Amino acid sequence: MSLIARVVGILLLLLQISFINACEPPCRHAIAKAFSDQYRPLVHHLFAQLDLPLTRPIHYHALPESLVDAVPANELESMLTAAVRGNVKTFEQNTTDNLESEIYNVMFNEDKPFKGDCSSPPRLKRKMPPEGQSWTMEECELMNYRCGNPPSICHFLDLIKDRIVGRIQSVLRDSIVYGGPLYQPLGLDTKKAIQDTTIKYGGASLLKDQSIPAYTNDLIVSYRKALEAWVTDHVDSMCTNSAQATYCSGWEDELKIEILKWP
Repeated sequence: MSLIARVVGILLLLLQISFINACEPPCRHAIAKAFSDQYRPLVHHLFAQLDLPLTRPIHYHALPESLVDAVPANELESMLTAAVRGNVKTFEQNTTDNLESEIYNVMFNEDKPFKGDCSSPPRLKRKMPPEGQSWTMEECELMNYRCGNPPSICHFLDLIKDRIVGRIQSVLRDSIVYGGPLYQPLGLDTKKAIQDTTIKYGGASLLKDQSIPAYTNDLIVSYRKALEAWVTDHVDSMCTNSAQATYCSGWEDELKIEILKWP
């Protein structure tokens, strides 16, 4: 085979790959980011619902008698509150930091991804818009099967929203199981706050008193119940709960315009 024929063959192959995966990595990452930008306020709203249920038990559980005279109650409560809020804040930040990656995987790497040939069967009259122009809403409506171009992503926006909500729900449910990334550090830091405060006031020997582990365990059990209620009341009903309506809808047309900007 001549050099020219090889070059032509390579070019045709590259064109074919480009055509099959119409939304290239910069496009895919930009679209995943656009979706994540829309869902970050919802994630923040969900975590805000945890503050009162997790901090309330700190004030309701009476200190063990062995600690009443040894440790200032307000300081211990302050330490426990800081531990709770610090853990929630850390996990919320990790969740939002990973949101774009989770959405990218849901859209482009997992079951029925938005990749592949968009010409079998043909729906559109052009492979892509001229440079500097966007796809149209009409093309969004016409591209009614899953493939690799932005009009297809635009067309299946509601499906993608459902998949993203499902992924966020899965991440948050997994966070509160035993050993989960929210529940486990919360328990460990609660124990540490109680131990550190007791030792600070010269009560290290008091840690041998069985009432202190019992007090610690009571708090952790209360946190567990609060987390389970949070999942039931807020996570499981994500985007069907009227309190979340403004976070879950009303921005679709704006997002479609953003998606259709990509070639």
